[in-house]
This record gives sequence, C-alpha cells and structure tokens, in this order.
Amino acid sequence: MRTRPHDAAARRLLVRGHRLAIAGKAAAALPLFDAAVERDPLAAYGLLYRAGLRLLAGDEEGARRDLDALAALPADAYVRYREFEIPAPSTYPGFDARLDAFAARSRHPFAYMLRAFVRRAGLRYEEAVADMAKAARLAPRNAGLRAVLARVRFVNRLPKEALSDLDAAARLDPACGWIRAWRAEALRHRGRYADALKDADRAIALDRYYFRSYAWRGGILRLLGRPADALPDFERALSVDWHYWWGLKEGGREADPNLSWVLNEKMLALRALGRAGEAVRALNEAHRLNTRYGWVWTSGREPGAFAAGEAELDARLARSPRDAWSRAWRGWTRLEAGRPAEALDDLDAAVRALPREAAPALWRARALAGLGRVPEALAEASRAARLDPLYAPAHGWRGGLLRSTGRRREALAAFDRALSLDGVLAWAWAWKGECLLSLGRPDEALEPLRRASALDPANARAAEWRSRALALSGGSR
Repeated sequence: MRTRPHDAAARRLLVRGHRLAIAGKAAAALPLFDAAVERDPLAAYGLLYRAGLRLLAGDEEGARRDLDALAALPADAYVRYREFEIPAPSTYPGFDARLDAFAARSRHPFAYMLRAFVRRAGLRYEEAVADMAKAARLAPRNAGLRAVLARVRFVNRLPKEALSDLDAAARLDPACGWIRAWRAEALRHRGRYADALKDADRAIALDRYYFRSYAWRGGILRLLGRPADALPDFERALSVDWHYWWGLKEGGREADPNLSWVLNEKMLALRALGRAGEAVRALNEAHRLNTRYGWVWTSGREPGAFAAGEAELDARLARSPRDAWSRAWRGWTRLEAGRPAEALDDLDAAVRALPREAAPALWRARALAGLGRVPEALAEASRAARLDPLYAPAHGWRGGLLRSTGRRREALAAFDRALSLDGVLAWAWAWKGECLLSLGRPDEALEPLRRASALDPANARAAEWRSRALALSGGSR
C-alpha cells in the first residue's frame, strides 16, 4: 500500500492550470503548475505538463529540469493525479516543431514521452507508440515508462505486445500496484480471466487507493459470471474518487472513459442480476459522461444482442409501464437495430414524459431522419442541442442533418461545436471532412478524415472521402 492520497490543494491548482492551458492561455497556466508542483513534488503529470509549458515559453533548461525530476520519481507517483488532456495542435501552432527539436537535441526519455502524449492527442497512435518505445529504450530500467508504453500500445490495438511490456514492467517493479492492475486488464482483454483476477487481487493488496484495480477486478468477476461479487468492487471504484474525478468535482462535464466505464460495467452487472431499473439509472450516468455507452454496446456486438436487450426492457416496462427512461432506452435500442418506426413510438412517449432531457429528443430526431422526415428531425436535433448545450451528439447530428439538406457551412459550425465537446466522435470528423471536401477545400478536409479513420478504421466512407481529398490536394499527405 505504497501510494498515499494526493494533496487536495495541489489538485485544485492543477485543475485550474489545466483548464487555462487547454483554452490557449499557457502564460496564465504556468504559475498554477509552479504552485502545484511546489505543494506536491510527486505530481508526475504536473511536472510533465509544466515541462511542455516551459518549452512553449522557450525555457528549455526549465523543461529539462522538470523532466529530470520526473525521471527520478517512483512509478507510484504516475497515478497520484489524473493524466491530463493535451491541447489540440491548433491551440499552440509551432509547438510540435519545437518539441521535435528539443527531443532530438536532448534525447531525454521523458521528452519522447511528452511527444508521445502530444501525438496521441492528435490521434497519431502509431507515432505515439514509436515515441514511447524510444523513451523505454533510453531508460530501460524505468518500470513506469515501460508500463505507459504498454498502455499506448493497447490503445493502438496491440494487446499482445502490451502484455509483454507489462510483464517487463512488473519484473522491474514487482511492488507497484497500478502496474499489476494494468496487467490484469491486459489479461482480461486476452480472455485469461482467472489469471487476470489473481493480478487484480495482487494489485489491491499492493495499493488500496488505485481505483482502477477495483473497477477492473469487478469487470473480471462479471465476466466470470459473478455479478453479485462484482458490484461491491464497482461501488468501491466509484468511491475512491480523490484524483480521477476532479474534472467533475470542479464543475466540469467532460467525457470520462474511466468513470463511465465503471458505471457501464455496473449497469451490466445489475442487468445480469435482473435489476433492470437500477441498470437504467447507472446507464444514464455513464451516457451523460461518455455518449458511446448505450443499452447495447454497438461496436463489436454479439449476434442477438439487440433482441436480448429489448426483451429485458420489455419485461421492465411490463412491470413499470411509467418508467420513461426504460422506454427511452427501448426506443434507442430499436433505433440502433434499424427499426426507426417502432423506435419513434417509444421516443414520442419518452419525450412527452421527459421534456427537458436532451438524449431522448436527439434519439427521436434520429428516428425521424430514418423515416425521411428531415425537417422535423432537424428541428428536434436543434431542440436537443438547446436543452443541453454540452451534449456533443446533439450538435453533431444537427450538423449531419444540415449537411443532408445542403447547408454545409452551417453544418461545419455544428461539427466544430460537437468536436470541441467530444473530440473522439469519429462520425462527426468524417462528416466535417466531407463538408470541407464538397466545399472545395480538400487540403482542410484531410485532417478531419484522417482522424475519422484513426478512430474508426472500419468507416469505409471516411476512407473513400480521404482518398478523394488526397487526389484533389495532390496526394501530398
């Protein structure tokens, strides 16, 4: 149990500094990171972020000092605070080139780690893997770097290589709980549930503060057919919130893959126990934070998943016909299954019962669009965006409907708004790229279409539009 709770005052300083940096106010952010690191010298991501800010300000020596301090930290320090979102490349033009030059001159392993995070923020996953691999080669005894390389490989769909890296990291630091937890998750994805459970148990024995150990152990127990045993772990994960939920605690409303994953897993466990009403409430929380979660996971779903999910909601509504959210999710399920007319019946009722909720309004808009009622669909999507200005899919679908009516310039503004709220909506990037292509701006279309393909390699339309954009721009990128 080597990790100790973070410093609350340092966390608040990091939050404020991070938000300023994301908004393009690096000079105002830097003093806050200074104060945070002074309060807590173990704030690993604070040091890494400050190194970037110093480099941006032209202070290479200061950046190097931060990276040296980071290199001296134990691996446990890496998870004391949540990893920060890196600003979009367009926020600080020229920073990529400055970082490239600094990394080449310094050959500092953590300079390559910083560059890997910048690459990953730009959805350049293969380049991020290459940078992290170089960082690990430059510091072969650093367990934390090797483990971070594993996670970057994992995101780049290289689970076998990621597990090999985690094996090496665990040998380098066998008493580090979070490395053992990450190895448990890698084993879970390889289908080795019994081995994964042993690692998760070991991770919790080593570090009782790291919330993901509980979350991932709960997920493993659920897959082993033990949903009742999984639920206490999910509740524990949701209560150990002292560093991962700071964005939410400070009034933010950001897509959070960590918290939303736990809530979604809790929903699945509750469904396995026949507690559909509670499952719907957990899903509402998960979807609010990460809109990719639904009653049925629509990516890589098993055959019959929609029918099984609909049957559960049928049973729930037979018992509780006034449960508006269960009706809304049944409408969503029917919509995703390609049955917009049946979906509309449920969603009409749900919207009447939940007039201030954006999600059912948007799903109703999509059902109307599926029935060819585009003007009504556009009006309803616009209403959803007004009901919740932070609900990214409402802006994205509004843009899609504007695009379908030929109003591409208006659609671009809607896509920009959606992507500023949730930068991993692959379909919104694809539609934005198509709009730019149709407006005779193929050079500008390339980056949105590259991002769409990076996020969703199976999106054939995005690949087709990108090929056209490359041809029209001279094939230079």
